Amino acid sequence: MDQPIISIRNITVTYGLFKALDEVTLSIPRGQIVGLVGHNGAGKSTLVNAVTGAIKPLSGEIVIDGKPMNYSHRWNPLHMARLGLRVIHQEPSLVGTLSVADNITFRTDSEKKSKKEREEIARTALAKIGSTIDPRLSVSSLDFADRQIVDIARSLYGPTKAILLDEPTAALGAEETHRLHTLLLDLAKQGKSIVYVSHRLRDILEICDRIVVLREGHIVMDQLNREITATSLSEAVCPSILQNIKPDESRKIAPANSVIKAFWQGHNYEFASGEITGLFGMAAGPQFDFVQHLYGLGITPAEVFINGSFCKITNPASAMKHGIAYVSSDREMESLFPLMSALSNVCMPWLNNFSIFGFLSKTRMSDAYAFIKNVLNISGPTMHERITSFSGGNKQKHVLARWLMNSNRLKFLLLCQPLQGVDIQARKDISKALREASDNGLIILVASSEIDEITSLADRAYVCHGSLWKEIPRSNEWESKLFEALLLGISRKES
Repeated sequence: MDQPIISIRNITVTYGLFKALDEVTLSIPRGQIVGLVGHNGAGKSTLVNAVTGAIKPLSGEIVIDGKPMNYSHRWNPLHMARLGLRVIHQEPSLVGTLSVADNITFRTDSEKKSKKEREEIARTALAKIGSTIDPRLSVSSLDFADRQIVDIARSLYGPTKAILLDEPTAALGAEETHRLHTLLLDLAKQGKSIVYVSHRLRDILEICDRIVVLREGHIVMDQLNREITATSLSEAVCPSILQNIKPDESRKIAPANSVIKAFWQGHNYEFASGEITGLFGMAAGPQFDFVQHLYGLGITPAEVFINGSFCKITNPASAMKHGIAYVSSDREMESLFPLMSALSNVCMPWLNNFSIFGFLSKTRMSDAYAFIKNVLNISGPTMHERITSFSGGNKQKHVLARWLMNSNRLKFLLLCQPLQGVDIQARKDISKALREASDNGLIILVASSEIDEITSLADRAYVCHGSLWKEIPRSNEWESKLFEALLLGISRKES
């Protein structure tokens, strides 16, 4: 039998007193797609980072293609990439000031080729995954989904022994996901080893030969796909937690004591307290433009009526003044302060509330953090560690905690894909916290291209297609009706 491309033997990784991995042993055979699953904070990204040289394990051994790795000064992602290990992170690791072509050829043998040659190489690399992104464009001009596609194309360029993908489809639509899966299956047939990390259990069950489940830094399942059911996999990831988290159908929506009316592309929309409204559309659809417009990020000012009073929202500062908060789908680029602690990230908008005679009270900040940490069930390192030390799902909880810790001071919370890249347990925690805030009078708007997010969170939803939107109330066949309206289009008579 061929020796595995990657052998992980008794690896332990710690962040302070927090043990992210505890003597994990795992092998990745040649030509096999191994799914790596677990709740946020289970150790999945830590394992990927350890194998690819981003962090040094405290103990244990990593063997690449039969060669034991030495944790020396050469233990870094560039060295591991040259050994044939390619990684696609959950958050695209690109240089925003460079073009798409320069990012794809960066630190490769093609780096010194002519501009025209680099662009042609990038065009070919993108075509392999079915993308037609212009390689001449600056990466900073791309949205999150397109940046992720460029990161995938870059990672697949050059000699490769193994590919480690950390939530590669989090921002991809169904068509791009299918193309990526087709490519991965082809690479596996060529003898490449593939580690596929995802919270989308359907994707894992669809493409992986073998599935490994991590929980609290330990491997609790390592079985062939054909031996696993969706139910047994969900139970291994989060015992006693149902995969589909739905709003309580018996929940009674209290009479609205707060109403916001907004005008958009010739139509009026009304949102009331006590309910969560979903905006469902295609990736990069108008639902995202709408919520950004309401937060003052549009080309023209937003004109809204808050409890009958006219307000013009010209920028985020004026939105905040009127009690409107916004959570971007791109938390790394637009929501988090990576060099600051978890505590500072959460308290940043409310520093005036935590000051006494002009001096910040660390006690007040810590008490507020402890309260919201409990509400959202945040886990991981301490509040004083950098936010980058936390898992993706716990980072997302911190972004939401920033606003939910003082939700009584807000009137309108705008969310773009709030459950993106989070696991079953985190979905339950976030959904519960948002519903409690809604029940307490906060108006919540959820914009998404993921049907699961809408059905998990919303009490009613609009299907957004161009300037024509159709409201579809919640029902037993809600999911199919939402999809039908999106796929078949909306007539002016229906809008």
